[in-house]
Amino acid sequence: MGIGNGEFHDIDSIWYARVGSAFCMTMMLNVFTPNILTWLRLCCCDAAKRKGMREIAATQKKLNESYSGAIFKLEYRYPTVLNVIFVTMLYSSGMPILYPIAAVTFGVMYITDKVALLRLYNRPPMYKASLARLTLNILPIAIVFHLCMAVWMYGSNTLVSHPLSYHNTTYTLSLVRKQAQIEFLAGNDTAAENVADQFNIVSRIEKLNGFIPFFLLLCILIFFILKILVWWWVVWATECFIKIISCGKCGIHSRVVPERKFLPGYTEPHVMYVGDIREMHLTTVEKEQGWICKQNEDGILQRYKVWMEDGVMTGLRYERGTKKATWEVIRDTALHTYDISENPNYSDAFGGARRRSIGGAAVGASLGAGGV
Repeated sequence: MGIGNGEFHDIDSIWYARVGSAFCMTMMLNVFTPNILTWLRLCCCDAAKRKGMREIAATQKKLNESYSGAIFKLEYRYPTVLNVIFVTMLYSSGMPILYPIAAVTFGVMYITDKVALLRLYNRPPMYKASLARLTLNILPIAIVFHLCMAVWMYGSNTLVSHPLSYHNTTYTLSLVRKQAQIEFLAGNDTAAENVADQFNIVSRIEKLNGFIPFFLLLCILIFFILKILVWWWVVWATECFIKIISCGKCGIHSRVVPERKFLPGYTEPHVMYVGDIREMHLTTVEKEQGWICKQNEDGILQRYKVWMEDGVMTGLRYERGTKKATWEVIRDTALHTYDISENPNYSDAFGGARRRSIGGAAVGASLGAGGV
């Protein structure tokens, strides 16, 4: 046994009857199997556990633990969801019944998790968005798998399709290959040798049924390659082209700004990305304060503040033209410390209170020294 030597020569009606039906049955069972334990705990298991602990609990701590909720583990739910998504997208081209099955699965999971969060689990912790972003980045792979499998299923030799070339008819060829497959399943090795190579992708793409998903797959792959390699150049070229054909009236707001926080880190250089070209104009006061707005090497407008002259502040030496950190920019315009005496709105009141406290401490110390 090996690849290409299996029982099924192609994805045909026999494959759907045996393998496809098994996939559908497994997915239907998957609607309930991941949630059975949760519903058992909601209905009877946890209540029986608490009743038993009331009888045998030796300490109050053990009794409290029996009444405390379980821990909701989000990392266990993501694999189940991804499994349903990928299996559905992989085989749904030939078995569209998987779409409503997946919808029911997600609906049951949603209701189960909602009821369990209210009735069973403790309040979940504050999860970071890294797991959700990772899942979101994985989902396009499911689309690629879906289109690859669509090319294979729709380009099958057992399906009627219009050929892209007119030198033969795919329908006649399909009948011949289907008859050869029947002979192959009957055990005729001579007929198996005459069957065309089942891994001939070109013959599947030459059919209209297989060419359409292949074209979509090609477009998606080209898009991702351009996005990874030359995305900024493509955006720049497109913007220039739009400006030329519109005489500069369009394409002004089409610049792509990288996804990041509005403000950088507290100790990082205070660099802000400008999405609107109208925001690049600086006033005379802003220029005197050291604000600069210019494009980086990727053609993205950046707005930042620099030191206007060399000097030393708070024990740190700065050179002219160096970008200021975020906390330094805040210090120039607002309060940058938690010391309440540095706030001009409270400096007088708390400054006087501090002077009085220092004076009282000095008087007390002098009296104590005189008493000795």
